[in-house]
Amino acid sequence: MKIWIDADACPKAIKEHIFKTSQRLNIPVVLVANSNMKIPSSPLFSIVVVEKNPDEADKFILQNAQIGDIAISADI
Repeated sequence: MKIWIDADACPKAIKEHIFKTSQRLNIPVVLVANSNMKIPSSPLFSIVVVEKNPDEADKFILQNAQIGDIAISADI
């Protein structure tokens, strides 16, 4: 299982809560955003930077998420 986050729209407080929970439960988190952003240093956390087109982060998540993953987005 992975947690996928449309990071452009996700509030900082929510991302911080997800990072803490992820570490406690040992669940990888992938942030998908239009620009690079600072994330805590951990092998569980990664970021994917996509083009700045509308819904590009959502499209990437849809194409890469698997059954059992969790997707967090304000759009879909």
